[in-house]
This record gives sequence, structure tokens and C-alpha cells, in this order.
Amino acid sequence: MTPSTRREFLQASMAVGATAWAAASRLRALTAGGKQPNVVLLMLDALRPDYTQAYGAARETSPWLKRFAQDATVFDRCWSTSTWTAPACASLFSGLYPTEHGIVEGLMAHSRRKERQEDKGVAEIAPQGQRINAFAPDMVLLPQYLREFGYRCFGVATNPNIGPQIGFDRGFEKFIAQPEGTADQVAAWAEPWREELSSGEHPYFLYLHYMDVHKPYNRRAPWYRPPGGDGLDPGEARSEAEEAAEAYRSELRFLDEHLAALEQAWGWGDDTLVIVVSDHGEEFGEHGGIGHPFQMHAELNRILLMARGPGVQAQRVATPVAIHDLLPTLLDWLKLAPPVESSGQSLAPFLAGEAAPALDDRLLYAHRRKSKFRPLDLWGLNAGRWRLIQDEKGELQIFDIETDPIEQQPLERAGSPEQDARLRKALQDYVQAGISDRAVMREVEQSEAERALLEKLGYAEDGEGG
Repeated sequence: MTPSTRREFLQASMAVGATAWAAASRLRALTAGGKQPNVVLLMLDALRPDYTQAYGAARETSPWLKRFAQDATVFDRCWSTSTWTAPACASLFSGLYPTEHGIVEGLMAHSRRKERQEDKGVAEIAPQGQRINAFAPDMVLLPQYLREFGYRCFGVATNPNIGPQIGFDRGFEKFIAQPEGTADQVAAWAEPWREELSSGEHPYFLYLHYMDVHKPYNRRAPWYRPPGGDGLDPGEARSEAEEAAEAYRSELRFLDEHLAALEQAWGWGDDTLVIVVSDHGEEFGEHGGIGHPFQMHAELNRILLMARGPGVQAQRVATPVAIHDLLPTLLDWLKLAPPVESSGQSLAPFLAGEAAPALDDRLLYAHRRKSKFRPLDLWGLNAGRWRLIQDEKGELQIFDIETDPIEQQPLERAGSPEQDARLRKALQDYVQAGISDRAVMREVEQSEAERALLEKLGYAEDGEGG
């Protein structure tokens, strides 16, 4: 990987985003009172779209999300830029791919480096053993843009990787990082801000990051169905994956109930743009794992994205989009200055129901790193119906998600020989561009309790954060 290669890839992806920005209508989404709308971003960590009623689940797992979708623009083919939290959320906040913003590790990678430090001797690797990647000082994040244009920015995050260590608090006036908090607690932490924000003269940006459907999958009464309540005989055991999926559904219903209560308490109406998104999906045995193990398949890479608010049309959009499109979309929709840099594209024309840029042939990339003993990388390319995945050994798999949505039947090629060659080259260009060294290494401290929490949340076995 050379600096020029990485720079060429970055410039190419940004040029596409700039073209879409220039073509967008950039409708100002003013409220009836002439004030910019508030923006609420609900991040539902690890929520797999097809387990929600909004995306076709038959089970009553999420009635509030279903009602929300009826009045929203729903993106049916939204992809993440990774298959775990830190790089995906960094893409949301920066508008860049993980390979560009450089946030490819989380707190678990720090723990593993510390283990190697203890095994090999402090003097040998101590300088790196106490550090973690963090946003570069010159990288402008979503809350910073909004705050520059008069927004008050408040946030609550319950994932330990979404906190000040990596720099996710940057730009927020108030930011609460409470790992392992549940949906009812998130509402309680945000409640003291409600009157202050709702009655103020400035619009607000509220970011709430929920971990309820993430591991360890609590069995939430009364929605959890024990064996016998789902067609099985009471004495018939579920598989581990089936049991995890059942607990996951009960957690989703618990979360959904609290989202409904949150909306009622805050009274979001025509003055507020509400966005619901997930950072990655979840696996329940489709490829031999549970949770979000070190893989790049569709059940982990596909995410939920819905938006409702002033001027937003109730519709479903089949065009492929991605999580890093959110930053340019918000700035465009609010008619603020375009981002300083972004590989994402504005989806504002889609929200308005206007003629949208032709994005069906767009190439969307994904990356995931694991740093247990040495860095291992997974690379993904989403190109319409075709998905290409290159594993840590350099082996390539190709899938047609229209005929094989859960990716059980790898193919020899993606479409015609010409198209296959083009997509293979695009993926290799992405791989060869490599990981930007733009992220800074920041000193962190980690207690045994914090390490235990990471293990409880599945980071040790899933390969997250490294």
C-alpha cells in the first residue's frame, strides 16, 4: 500500500459523492415556524432488519418500528461499512469508509495488546500496549457540523466502544457514556434535557445509542417464549442459535416498547427529523456463529435505515445505500454547508420523493479487522445483486443475494465475465488502498471490570475491536 494508492481511492470515492451532492435539490427542511428542524438519531446497535416488522418479520417483535415505517422513507437495501460497531459508527459520524477514517479497532484490541505485553515483556511492546485508535484531530464529525450551524448536540451511548476514548463525544455539548445501559435507562438519562432542548430557541441534535438487542440477549418477559410457546414440545430443546434468536426477539420487543414511550414523552412532530438506523446486523447460525463473529455475510452487513420528518415522503426505496451516506444526507437536507470530506452520498432527494441520482450501479465497500495475535482483515463489496467477500487468507467468495439472500451458495463469478472482472478489480483496488494511518493512537486505561464487560458483550469471542 502506498500513500498515492490510498489517496487515489479516496479521491475517486469522494468525487462520486460530490457529484451526487451537486445534483441534489437541497430542499431546506424548515418547520412551520421558520426554524431548522430538530434531528433525533436513534442508533439500534446490532438490530437485524429482517427481525423487525418494518422489514417483513411476521412475529410481533416491533409494533412501534412498524408504525414509524408507515410514515417514513424506508431504505430496504442499506449496508454498513463494517460488521461491528466502532468502524460503522465512525463512518456514520464522518461520512467516510473505515479504511479512510482509520477507526478499525475497539477497546478489545487494547486488551489483547495488553495481554501480549504481559506475555512478551513490558519493555518490548509497552508503547503500543496502552493505546487505541481515535479520530484524527482534523476530522470533522457530524455533531461538529451541526453545532457550527447553531444546533445543540446531546448524546447518550451505551456501547463501551462509543465513547471519549475513540473520540465519539467530539462536538457534543453534553455526552453520557454509560456502557451496558438499557432502553429505560437511556430515556432516564436523556429526560433532564427534554424541557431544556424542546423550549430553546436553537434546534437540537439528539443521539441515543441503544444496546438492548446486543449480546448477551436477556430473556425479556412477557415477550420471551420458552420452548412450547413456539410450536415445539415443552420438552424439546432449541438449538443454541434458536434460543439466542428467541431471546433477541424478546429484547427487541422490550426496546420497541421503550422507543414508543420515548416518542410519546418527547412529542416529536413536524418540527423533528427522526432517523432510525442500526450499525450492523446479527447472525443466528446462518454461517455457524451467533452474534457478530468475524465474518462479512449479509446477515451482519445489512442494516436498518428509516427517516421521518418535515417534508419526508412515506415510501420504500430499493436503491442500495450505506451508513456513511447519513452525514452528507443530513447536511444536504438541512441545507447546511457540504461536508469537508465524505465518500458518502446525499440521500436528500430520496427523502423528498424527488428525482434521485442514479445509484443502482454504485459500489459499496466494507471492512473488518481482527487483532487477536496479528491484524487480520475482511473485505467486502456490495454491487447491486452481487456481493464479493475476501477473507483474511485472500480467498474470494461471490454471492447473488437476489437468489441466495442468506449467502449459502457461493458462485464462480458475478454475472458476465466482463462484469465479474470489473467487480473483482474494484475490490482489489479497495484492498490495495489499505487502511489509512490518519487515526491517532490515544492513551487509554482499562480496568478489570471494563475488560469483563467487553467479554460479557461478546467482544472476546466475536473478534470485535480487533
